[in-house]
Amino acid sequence: MMVYPPGTVGTTDLTMTVLQEMTLGDCLDGIVHLETMDNAANLNRYEVEVFSDGGTSLETHILDFNLRIGYDATSTANLDTFDQTKPFLSPIPFGYKASNWSAELIIPHAWVNQVDCPNNTCTIGHIEVSTYGVWGQPAGQVILYR
Repeated sequence: MMVYPPGTVGTTDLTMTVLQEMTLGDCLDGIVHLETMDNAANLNRYEVEVFSDGGTSLETHILDFNLRIGYDATSTANLDTFDQTKPFLSPIPFGYKASNWSAELIIPHAWVNQVDCPNNTCTIGHIEVSTYGVWGQPAGQVILYR
């Protein structure tokens, strides 16, 4: 994690580039390739929210590095082993001369398929992925359709 003094990184420094996004299917995981400049790699919070076809929020999963939400950080071994039953970040190796930080946000189809609509009266419409900086500034949003 990189720490910046408050006020030194404005919202203009928070940029997220989506290089690839894949539509989810019944047997296909959603993949969002995220990238940001390594001199301001402060993407901190990732929210994955499943919506019904009518726009009702059905399920949310949050990954937050500062608050340690959404993953087990009790040991290095736990951080190295992804819980593939819910959304997770998979880092991309970058070598010694990278100018960008990259990761893939994986949204397992099994996690999406287990989402229940109230009284089975709806279907999954879309999934929104929102990212935020260390002080909560919005960095970007992606919508995946099923």
